[in-house]
Amino acid sequence: MNILESKNIQISTDIPMNSPTIQNTHNPYNVNLTQENLALIKHYINWERGSWTVNDQNLLKDKIKNCQIRKECHWEMSRKCAKKAKIIDFPKLIISSILSSSLTFNAKSNNDILYWINVCLSIILTFLTSLSVILKYGVEESRHRSSSIGFEKLALQIDRDLRLNPEHRSTFGDTLAKINEQYSQLKRDSPLIYSYLYNQIKNYHLNKIHYNSENNIQHNNNTQDKNILLNTFIKKYIKKKFNNILLNCNHKFVNKIITTNQDNNEDSNKDNNEDNNEDSNEDSNEDNNENNNKDNNKDNNEDNNENSNENNNKDNNEENNEDNNENNNEDNNEENNEENSENN
Repeated sequence: MNILESKNIQISTDIPMNSPTIQNTHNPYNVNLTQENLALIKHYINWERGSWTVNDQNLLKDKIKNCQIRKECHWEMSRKCAKKAKIIDFPKLIISSILSSSLTFNAKSNNDILYWINVCLSIILTFLTSLSVILKYGVEESRHRSSSIGFEKLALQIDRDLRLNPEHRSTFGDTLAKINEQYSQLKRDSPLIYSYLYNQIKNYHLNKIHYNSENNIQHNNNTQDKNILLNTFIKKYIKKKFNNILLNCNHKFVNKIITTNQDNNEDSNKDNNEDNNEDSNEDSNEDNNENNNKDNNKDNNEDNNENSNENNNKDNNEENNEDNNENNNEDNNEENNEENSENN
């Protein structure tokens, strides 16, 4: 018992104090065990009883396949019986209604043609009624339907038993005996099925299983290829996104540098323009000042020249006047002298 060894359970009479034990003196199989250890032993036994081998499980899976095949066969037979019952019952219904109305009409008027028509319809109706009573398509349809439902329930029950935990199962022998009993009972109670239909559905299931196994292999290969493609696509996508992020960052950085350079250029241009304007204003002011100075100098020179000319003219005039006065005085003196001399 590996589980008992893993749980450190020892079957002995040395039980610690104050532990609930199962003690019954009348039980010939009495052992001094705690309730916890006894419960673990029960679960271990149930697990061992319900642990089925792979061959046992495959045998039950084959039973499920047989139940599914018979379920589909009985379902197909019920469908065919229902179709045949409709084929027989529909003409019976039409002929009986026509015959009832024609008999009523023939009772009032004795017509030989109508009489023979009624006789033929009666014969056909009798033939169809006897055929439906002999073949019993309606009864067979309900029996096949109930058999199909019974095999489906049995397949679901086996599948449910396979899905249970081992501790909740019975032994494989008991389970197989119950399943075989139910399977045999359903086969005895179910109506007969066509052998060609059974073989056809059986081959269909075998081909389906083979096709599914091939599809599973192909699907696994396809999934591996898809996973490889998906991984490569994800890598490429991440790489592309990373490159785009880098490009965006570079673009943003470059744009930021460009904008800062533009701002710096604008500022420098503004400063240069201001400096140039100041220089040009200074130059223009200097030029204006120079020109003004020149003009002022010219005016001053002209004024000075005029003043000097005037002064020179005045001086010259004065000198001339003086000279003239002197000369006149001299002349006058001379004349006076002469006159005086003459007078004398």
